Amino acid sequence: MTAKSKSKSNTNANAASAINSIPSDAKPQSATMAPLVDMLCFSLGDGASSLMLNTIWGFAMLYYTNALGLDYKLAGIAMAVAVLWDAFMDPIMGYISDNTRSRFGRRHPYILVGGILLAVTFYYMWTIPHQFNHGHMLFW
Repeated sequence: MTAKSKSKSNTNANAASAINSIPSDAKPQSATMAPLVDMLCFSLGDGASSLMLNTIWGFAMLYYTNALGLDYKLAGIAMAVAVLWDAFMDPIMGYISDNTRSRFGRRHPYILVGGILLAVTFYYMWTIPHQFNHGHMLFW
């Protein structure tokens, strides 16, 4: 056995014994914890997005089918189209934002415009004009 292969096998044995010596109930320790204010601000920022998405996916199908009387097949098609559109547009928007150069940064302009558009479209998602009958609600 050469000295190089002998040291490599010793290294592997040492690594295996170190892994085996860690108790199974040990929790990873972080070097430093973020301040509570930072954690609260971060969670509030994501809270708006979570509230909107959970409302749409948890309540929209019931609202469209039971409250508005839209056929469940059409409501399902509308939600499937939205998911497919999102899957198609995410890589494109990622490419666009990766290549954006502005004084506000790469993503900030899109976050600002997207947040405003999200609030407007969220309102109109639940507000159907009276002119639309049941057959045309899908296109609202």
